[in-house]
Amino acid sequence: MKLGVWCVLFASLVAAGCALSPPPTESPKHMPSCSVGMLFAGREQVSTVFKLQLDNNSVAYLTTAHSVPSKVKDMSVVFRCDGALAEQQVVSSEPLPGVDVTLLGLPGPIVGMPALRFERATIERVRIPHYPNMSALEPRLAEMAIEIDGKIFGEKSGRIYYTATPIRIGASGAPVLNERGRVVGISVGRLMDGSVFSGIGYGEAIERVVAALAIRDRSGNRNAAGGM
Repeated sequence: MKLGVWCVLFASLVAAGCALSPPPTESPKHMPSCSVGMLFAGREQVSTVFKLQLDNNSVAYLTTAHSVPSKVKDMSVVFRCDGALAEQQVVSSEPLPGVDVTLLGLPGPIVGMPALRFERATIERVRIPHYPNMSALEPRLAEMAIEIDGKIFGEKSGRIYYTATPIRIGASGAPVLNERGRVVGISVGRLMDGSVFSGIGYGEAIERVVAALAIRDRSGNRNAAGGM
């Protein structure tokens, strides 16, 4: 994308979101590493995955659809919390309609790893906790997730756009959290400035993801995936 074109897009996104005002901060910054894990295909780390609490008291394990191999064979998720490690095989994966997000099916819920709650995104500061891609090393040596800080500056067509530096490989599928620790989106990727990655990230707005989950439930596929 040419720089001049990007500036026009940037301005239109800011204009679209400037009417939104962030609510007051309710809690201090905290590290939700227990809710964020790694998705593996064999021994290769492919993305970050996280546990989301839904309004119907069920939970969903989510990541980006483009990160998930077409075959579920030999896929697993790994979560760490306070020195404990929980690992489960992925038994199914289901791309959600209209969003770049996949619902992962597990044999059962991962006990002891809390789920994140969600709320609608506003123009505000955010954090993206994730496990950087460790495929060059033994992936399970990653002791804890890391965070990058950013700021949402606009929303367009159900996607949120944010500035963040650096946006590392492995952030795909990570939750985008506001200052209250609530999920406002799912990190998908970075925009390009010509042939170079920019410091602009984008993701699916969480309300679109929750709506897609609701459509899936109404279609009668509730038990097909999720490990709820």
